[in-house]
Amino acid sequence: MRLQHMTVASFVDQLSAGTSSPGGGSVAALCGALASALGGLVARLTRSKEGYNHVWPDMEHIRDKTTVFAERFLYLMEEDVQAYASFLETGHLPTETPEEEDIRDHFREQTMKKAVVVPLEVLRCCRDVVPLLRDVAALGCRVAVNDAITGLALIRGTVVSSCLTAITNLALLSDEEFCASVRDEALSLMYDLNMEIDRTLENYLKALVGHSQETLP
Repeated sequence: MRLQHMTVASFVDQLSAGTSSPGGGSVAALCGALASALGGLVARLTRSKEGYNHVWPDMEHIRDKTTVFAERFLYLMEEDVQAYASFLETGHLPTETPEEEDIRDHFREQTMKKAVVVPLEVLRCCRDVVPLLRDVAALGCRVAVNDAITGLALIRGTVVSSCLTAITNLALLSDEEFCASVRDEALSLMYDLNMEIDRTLENYLKALVGHSQETLP
């Protein structure tokens, strides 16, 4: 059964079952989907409120884009499972002759590259979703802004986990040029996105605390 078709309880049970998958990569992609959906929630709520007419076009854009990215993250969640399963299957290939060892090593390299590319693609999706969450937090209706902030908190986990997963898997590869390219891109994305998320969370917290103090008797 595909992960996205499981009940929440079944997914959690399988996650803790001690099998090779699902694991951190799948959970990271799922958190990306949930974060995107929260952005869509705030956009839709804001689009339904008359007092926010001036940002309706922005909300429609965010609604449509977050829907696309939520689906993309779920697709990558399934791809993460398949990529790792394919890598594990190479362990069953014969290695009785030098030729068979070469074939096994080739397939191990190719399948592990896929296991690296998937979390890297998750990171790239985060790069596009974080600004949407930032904007909907800034422009969306006040009663729902905390949902957008929750989305940012979730996607921070996606960013860090995906970066670490991609870099960890590089240790099993021999293609130095590929490894250097992935490492540079993954680290750059992680640092840049974390800085952007930190700025948004800090500004939100300052505004929230300041508002709370203003309402004190």
